[in-house]
Amino acid sequence: MSVVIPVYNGARYVAAAVESVLGQEPAPHQVVAVDDGSTDGSAELLLSWPGRVEVVSQENRGHAAARNAGLEVVTGAVVGFCDADDLWTPGSLRTRLEALVPGVDLVFGAVDEFVEAGTSGCRAPLAGAPGNVAGTMLLRRQAFDRVGTFDPSLRAAEFLDWLGRARHAGLVERMVPTVVLRRRLHGDNLTLLPGYDGEMLAAVRAQLGRRREREARS
Repeated sequence: MSVVIPVYNGARYVAAAVESVLGQEPAPHQVVAVDDGSTDGSAELLLSWPGRVEVVSQENRGHAAARNAGLEVVTGAVVGFCDADDLWTPGSLRTRLEALVPGVDLVFGAVDEFVEAGTSGCRAPLAGAPGNVAGTMLLRRQAFDRVGTFDPSLRAAEFLDWLGRARHAGLVERMVPTVVLRRRLHGDNLTLLPGYDGEMLAAVRAQLGRRREREARS
């Protein structure tokens, strides 16, 4: 089982994210951290776990490209993701592995959000909400052979786009009610990027188009 942690200027948070993944029982067999051209010392910090965390470095190309770079080197038949500013909860991995039964391609879990101390202007955090986000997803590696990887042209809506394609491809998904991810809200979240709303709207429209196409064929 492999985990990919994309990192861009995440030195404030990434150690906690890595420890939350390494501390799982059972522990993942492989953890790959992809430094996406950080300038804040993240790349050096990722060397703090020799033999436990594989580090891949690239020029800054965005979250989707960082996840894709991690997928190129993972060896596990099952893959999970944890963003550098988020945390897997204790028992997160075991809960999702137990739900990834034969016939199920990907498993999601619930998410708790929390506001980073000293941050103002954030929306109200969610608590125990179903989390259709990359950090709650555990899936079979072969799913990417059916769906393809994340679209690197998208800076913020890459996961919504991928999930739409996965559903169009007929992947079977399951949602468990257990909170498996603590998602940090702060001033640098991707949701605050310029153009985020436009990307999300385009991804939703693409999903609706694929759904209409699928319904027309049935």
